[in-house]
Amino acid sequence: MIEGRNGFIAATFFMGMNKKFYNSLPRDLKKVIDRNSGMNTARWIGKVYDKVEAGGAAKAKKRGNKFNVLPPGEVAKMRAAAERVQQAWVADVTKKGHDGKALLAEAKALIDKYTE
Repeated sequence: MIEGRNGFIAATFFMGMNKKFYNSLPRDLKKVIDRNSGMNTARWIGKVYDKVEAGGAAKAKKRGNKFNVLPPGEVAKMRAAAERVQQAWVADVTKKGHDGKALLAEAKALIDKYTE
């Protein structure tokens, strides 16, 4: 466990649909999909996830479980290791024709924006 706003993880959820199939749907079905996807749904899922996580932590504390908090030096080491993995992902995605650096920057910005 680390203290502070962001931990080591940010859960990523993805709902995908073939664009050609989506475009073939009637307008009313597209509206249903659109109302139940995108950033509003992502925000809702994130809040549900945070609530479940907080409830689990509260139950664990109530049972007397110990929580160990990593010292800042260890957190820095783990973040450095994660950075190497992220850069490998950027290289792989970029090789496939996408802007991996921009995608990673956008993901980090969204995590910062929606982390409470």
